[in-house]
Amino acid sequence: MSRRFAPGPLAGRLLRLGCFACLVCCAAPVSAGPAPGAASAGEATDNRPADSAGVVRAALRPAVVAATPGRPYAFAVDFTVRQGWHLYAHGDTVFYGVDLTGLAPGPLAGASVAHPEGRPGDFFGTPVHLLAGRQTIAVRGVLPDSCRAGARRVELVLEVQACDAGSCLAPARIVLPLRLEVAATEAAGHSR
Repeated sequence: MSRRFAPGPLAGRLLRLGCFACLVCCAAPVSAGPAPGAASAGEATDNRPADSAGVVRAALRPAVVAATPGRPYAFAVDFTVRQGWHLYAHGDTVFYGVDLTGLAPGPLAGASVAHPEGRPGDFFGTPVHLLAGRQTIAVRGVLPDSCRAGARRVELVLEVQACDAGSCLAPARIVLPLRLEVAATEAAGHSR
């Protein structure tokens, strides 16, 4: 679920601080990182990132998950926020918090997602939780018994908005393709 800033008493303060991107959500898909020798999709030519993907790098660990229906599986999304920048924690009720989407619909719909809590902070009297540096989102679940064997691609998306001390960048959607390899169950192997 996307978080969007709802204008309220802080809106005027944010605009005076040049934090207009906190108010406008114009997320566009970007890749998880630049191609060798190329600038990232989130990098601008003037060394100021064009959007939040320019200061956040993310990867799945592992990128291929082998799972069996009825048995537990686990993977993680590791992400790093460039020094001098921060994100707001998942579930923030005022600012655009980090979110992992794309688990539903599908075999991963029932997964438990543990977002990092962040460190407590304050923004003009409003309590916030900030994420900086290296962070991990842990995903755990059990595949439903009805999940058919075979490989499939699950397109996960890390939604982020990065801010520094004076302004925020446009939000970004970092696409993280997961390869899910579902093994045949013993009962399925014996059925005719």
